[in-house]
Amino acid sequence: MIEYIGKAAAVWFIGFFPYFEVYLAVPAAIAMGMDYPSAVIWSTLGNFTAIPLVIYLHRQLERVKWIGRWLEKLRLRPLGRLGYFAKAYSNLFVLLATPVVGAWVVAAIARVLDVTPGRLLAYSFISILLYAVATSLMVNLGIRLIFG
Repeated sequence: MIEYIGKAAAVWFIGFFPYFEVYLAVPAAIAMGMDYPSAVIWSTLGNFTAIPLVIYLHRQLERVKWIGRWLEKLRLRPLGRLGYFAKAYSNLFVLLATPVVGAWVVAAIARVLDVTPGRLLAYSFISILLYAVATSLMVNLGIRLIFG
């Protein structure tokens, strides 16, 4: 049990760390001997933990007067095509951008684009879970192809 908790904590931390996220956490968990569902669950939880943290930190930064004004200017300034798409289709943006640029970056961008915290939490969790499952399936396929 203690060994499992240690592995779960390590996978959670790898999933939490920016740029490693699920892409490294799932294969690391499998390499440590964890089963696939555990690898998906712990890496997803680790990666998802960044979202509430970014929401909290964004709220704290908004309280600082000059940073709050700057964030408001970012929110109100004219957007290019990509920014317009991201704002108009914010849920789809969160779903599609999370696996590409990572949970930390998407959470920060989504808060600047004024995505509500509830939507950000829901859609980022779905996205992280889906690409954790996809990563575990690809790792499984790779192991089967290499080792038969």
